[in-house]
Amino acid sequence: MQDVLSVARSLIGIHETPDGSNIAHPITDWAKQYGYSPGDAWCSWTVSYEFYHTDPALIYNHPSGYSGDFRTMGKQHGLMVPGPVPGAIDVMDFDGKPDFTDHVGIVESVNADGSWVNIEGNHNNQVMRVTRRPGGGSHWFVLPKYAEVTALPGKEEDGMLYEGDGKKFVFEDCYVGRYTYWLHTRGKANEITFTLTALNTGIPKTSEGQPLDGHKVHDLQAVAAYPKTKTDGSYTLECDADNSIHWALREVAK
Repeated sequence: MQDVLSVARSLIGIHETPDGSNIAHPITDWAKQYGYSPGDAWCSWTVSYEFYHTDPALIYNHPSGYSGDFRTMGKQHGLMVPGPVPGAIDVMDFDGKPDFTDHVGIVESVNADGSWVNIEGNHNNQVMRVTRRPGGGSHWFVLPKYAEVTALPGKEEDGMLYEGDGKKFVFEDCYVGRYTYWLHTRGKANEITFTLTALNTGIPKTSEGQPLDGHKVHDLQAVAAYPKTKTDGSYTLECDADNSIHWALREVAK
């Protein structure tokens, strides 16, 4: 992930020559071999450039000049994540017609207030950092299968990351009324289930089994079917897989 972000940072300041031409060296020069035509929008070519100069397999070796192709790729390969994560591709729609997306960039960092910073090409005729916020159009986040597991961000003083390997793991005292819990899993399993148990009642709620192949992000309250109920108090959170997998849990203040 850091390699991709390093390339993205190295592009900051690249400017169209002249403004309004959609010609931005060296990005659009490189993109010509894949079908870029002078005058075409180049935000997607910027994202493609970043991955092709690190590891093109992360985008399945499919450079694209259309932002929506990254959303399609994410859905096809199970790479969609519910919020901004460093290294994720941010696919955007601003006109309320999501069947044809409008723009794309890569998430560099996430702020404690819920905003995030993208590096985007073809923004104000250049590559630049852009701060985005919830509600500023529609966003779809695609997290490529980087070698490292990336946790969803939160306030550092509130968040805690647990990480390990195994078939079964249990977390005590999960306060799902105060925190949101995201579990990142990586590996291969025919079935993985989640159980959320209220400690004051001992009543468990278990999700349906689901396969795991690669990297996936789980909203544990959603898979355990608790988000529409009052969830004050302490819970035990349990994950059970039929094969040993790598996992990382993030606790984020609401």
